[in-house]
Amino acid sequence: MYTFCITNLRINTQTFKPKKQVNMSNITLNKSKTTKGGFITLYLRIRLDRRSISVPLNIKLKASQWNGRVINHSYASDLNKWINEEKARLWELVSLYEIKRLTYAQHRDKAKGQDKSYEQVLHAYLEEKPNVYSSAFNKYKTIVGAVEVTNEGLNAFIKGCQQSPATVKSYVNVVKAVHTDLVRLGHAERIEYDLIKITQKPVRNRATTVSEVVRRIEDAKPEDYHYRALAVFSLLNGGFYYTDAKVFKGEDYHARSKTGVLMPVAKESIELFNTIDLSKAKEYFFSRKTVGFKRLRRLYETVATNIGVDFTIRRQLLGHAISDISKHYYDTKAKESEEKLREAQKTVLKHLRAEYLLKCLRQLYVQGNAEK
Repeated sequence: MYTFCITNLRINTQTFKPKKQVNMSNITLNKSKTTKGGFITLYLRIRLDRRSISVPLNIKLKASQWNGRVINHSYASDLNKWINEEKARLWELVSLYEIKRLTYAQHRDKAKGQDKSYEQVLHAYLEEKPNVYSSAFNKYKTIVGAVEVTNEGLNAFIKGCQQSPATVKSYVNVVKAVHTDLVRLGHAERIEYDLIKITQKPVRNRATTVSEVVRRIEDAKPEDYHYRALAVFSLLNGGFYYTDAKVFKGEDYHARSKTGVLMPVAKESIELFNTIDLSKAKEYFFSRKTVGFKRLRRLYETVATNIGVDFTIRRQLLGHAISDISKHYYDTKAKESEEKLREAQKTVLKHLRAEYLLKCLRQLYVQGNAEK
């Protein structure tokens, strides 16, 4: 039996680097601890982005062969050739990772020669992303019953996701972004998106009547007056504008690019708002699922701004809890503040031609003062 060392291995234990080094990545040849039988195994270690990947070479040697006397031998040459080929293959993967053609998980799997399914690749990809990515895909998988992204799947997801339009749009954007990345990485086929409008939601054509609003006001506790006129409009329209049905069907709105929230054009909304006849509530008031009354607050604030309501009073009308407001209005001029607040409410409601509701609110307020 020959006792020899693999000549070039002693040289190759140094870092093997290409001519152009990027991001301080390197690949080194390493050996395991010596076993009781006196053997060692060899592996390559990739250092990348402060992380390391160990790639076994399935080469087992006597420890004496690693540290023995330097002589030439054909076995040593064959092993060195195999090791250099593996290093070259791994450097190709490092280059693909550095130009963002591979994720870290893909780089690790390919380096170790592992071939994974689409779902396994997707799972590894999502592990490297923020939690919102996993949430969106879990929701998509639950509703659609598959993880592959298709037009049919996206449409089914949009129709089946019972959340706000802004949330649905965020989820859809995440799913599309992940799919685009997987296309770039070679794990999915490119598709042409043909989506339905995300804002199309089920409409319940059942209106809340004025008499029902009045009944709720009369049954409310006196302190509920301090929910201000917003509570009345919320009750009356289920959290929507009078013009909400028209806003969704027409073109008098725009969607915010970041959140997808539909914002009515203020001028159009106010003009339509002023033409409402409360006795014909059923013709105007619609209640929709999955959308909050954020836009109602915005229109209320727009009206208050246009008629010159003081900024701080306007914030108080909207129920904003700010320490400066509390200190200025409650600690120092509580009574004067209350009068200003009530006057601002009347002004806004009159501008919106809701005198009947204003009368109900006034009765509630008087009742509350009488019981104090």
